[in-house]
Parts: sequence; C-alpha cells; structure tokens
Amino acid sequence: MTTILLLNIKQLADHLGRSRGYVTAMKRAGYRMHYGTKTTLDHALKWLEENPEFRTTDHIRSHTSAICD
Repeated sequence: MTTILLLNIKQLADHLGRSRGYVTAMKRAGYRMHYGTKTTLDHALKWLEENPEFRTTDHIRSHTSAICD
C-alpha cells in the first residue's frame, strides 16, 4: 500500500527549501493545492517543471498594495 504525504503550505515550503511566501506566490501564479489546503511534493515539483519561467517577484504583492486593495 502506497502512502501519500500531504503537505500544507509551510511543510511544502520546507520540503522545497523555500519560504511560505514562495509557495503563496506559486498559488497566485496558478498552482493548485490538490487536496484542499494540502498538496504533494510531486505535484509541486511537476508544476515548477511545467512553469520554468515562474518568478516570485511577478506574483508577490507588497504589504502596501494588499492594504489598498
């Protein structure tokens, strides 16, 4: 029987060696958490492979712009 390790944003960030902000930027760029608020490392790595042009700077809102929205 295969066990699937489901990860929340913080856990995914830790597995990727990135910050939570990086994963949030992925979501803003179109990444979907496949199990509600959780996903797998394989799904995330596949998405990153399919989106080689992804950059966090294109998808992170500043604190000021978030307040003004």
